[in-house]
Amino acid sequence: MSTELAIEALRRRPRRAGLLTHHQIAHDRNPWPRAEQRVVVAVDDSTRQVVGVHVVRSYPHRREIGYIHDTSVLAAHRGHGLGLGVKVRQTWLIAAERPDLELICTTTSTHMTGINHALGYETARTMNWVETTAAGPAGKPA
Repeated sequence: MSTELAIEALRRRPRRAGLLTHHQIAHDRNPWPRAEQRVVVAVDDSTRQVVGVHVVRSYPHRREIGYIHDTSVLAAHRGHGLGLGVKVRQTWLIAAERPDLELICTTTSTHMTGINHALGYETARTMNWVETTAAGPAGKPA
């Protein structure tokens, strides 16, 4: 997906979904004390339901790096560019409000890889994630 197609997809997002932003400095109840958290959500205007979200955090010890913690869209609202929309909106806000931020890092799904590349993200590394039950393979202690 090219950058032009990504921006066009943002323009074509459903008219019923609006984008809202929220910025906060996390409080001590947060598992990431003193983390700066930026949230952009897509809201279905007819139901006022949040249908998409994009969260970026930065931490005091690495203020120059933003970490994407979530980009998700409810299944019923996928395929309309909302994931791209919340990510683009967040990127524009961060560029305007946090010029000291040098890097934004994310892990990604197969679907979001195309969106990330269209927005200028570059693949820094790939990894394999494997899991087993806590009891180990075939139910035997690991």
